[in-house]
Amino acid sequence: MTDPEPRVQATRYTVNCMPPDSCPDAHAWALHVELGRDGYWSITNGHQYLDTCGIWHDTRWGAGPLTLGNALAIAEATAPHMSVNGFTPDTALERIARLQAEPAE
Repeated sequence: MTDPEPRVQATRYTVNCMPPDSCPDAHAWALHVELGRDGYWSITNGHQYLDTCGIWHDTRWGAGPLTLGNALAIAEATAPHMSVNGFTPDTALERIARLQAEPAE
């Protein structure tokens, strides 16, 4: 019997406006576009699922099925507006730059 050939398939994409080395919690702004067993894609922040209208749902089924192209487009449009502790990626990066520019005491 021969060993089966390995199959490589992308099943998850990460969309994030925060550079990974910008701060220790840059991952908190990430959106994940994930392939489900049913062949459809979903957008998640790790806790909830985003639908085509920009509404978050507690279940993948509430958000509805998406194609890869639609899911990536929605995630890319949403990523700049993600908010963590009141900060969007833009305001967080501005704050980090301001803190780094302050002289050390």
